Amino acid sequence: MYSEFKGELILIENELKKVCQTKDADSYDHLKLVRNLSGKEKEMIVFLLKRRMRLLDDLVMCTTSEITQFKKVNDRLFTLTNKMYEKTCDVYKKLFHTGYAPDFDDDIMIEGKLCYSADMYEDSGSVLKMDEDKDYDSDFPWMMSLIDSLKEDNMFDIRISYNPKHSPSMTPGELGLANEFDDKLSWDHKGIFKDICVCHAIYKIREQNPFSYLDIMRMNDFWCEVRVTHQHITDLKGKRYSSIKAK
Repeated sequence: MYSEFKGELILIENELKKVCQTKDADSYDHLKLVRNLSGKEKEMIVFLLKRRMRLLDDLVMCTTSEITQFKKVNDRLFTLTNKMYEKTCDVYKKLFHTGYAPDFDDDIMIEGKLCYSADMYEDSGSVLKMDEDKDYDSDFPWMMSLIDSLKEDNMFDIRISYNPKHSPSMTPGELGLANEFDDKLSWDHKGIFKDICVCHAIYKIREQNPFSYLDIMRMNDFWCEVRVTHQHITDLKGKRYSSIKAK
């Protein structure tokens, strides 16, 4: 069964490179053009990538080094998730002192984002090499760059609109900015990592993008940011459409 899975995996990855119309099977230059493919072609790519994800999940050997590496990624994403929540809450609370300008602000959106970025070059370091690579026969750098080029969502994000009824004295939970998803229950629904409490961010990335657990082990570049968007919404006559209601 193991050899059958590997055989199908090789066929799928070769087909993906064919569907992407790559002249050079090892080239990365085409990946930035993948988004421009027709809907039918893109559906085929996503279908093949989801099948690849399931095959690789079934092939996970759970070696000592794999468990160690997966835990490193899991711990990093858990830490980044909490940092994102803390920073978003801190930025939001500061708006109550200096950020709200009623003459301009009809809405203020505060967003925290966390994502993985796979550079489109094999030696960039965004996709880690592991000793087990040879055992899976997957072109991890190429495939992970392909998945990254197709993604439309962040790995994990939170949003909140300014509400004058809130106050800086309120707790993150009262503001809706507490990390309630990581509640010490594992998000590994396949039961592969029995001794690791898999964080919510890993669940989200697998829900939104066809990254396998083996892909996740090889992730090395993460982007975390918090931004504030001030919106002034008006018609031609100056009538404003504000979602911020005075106290």
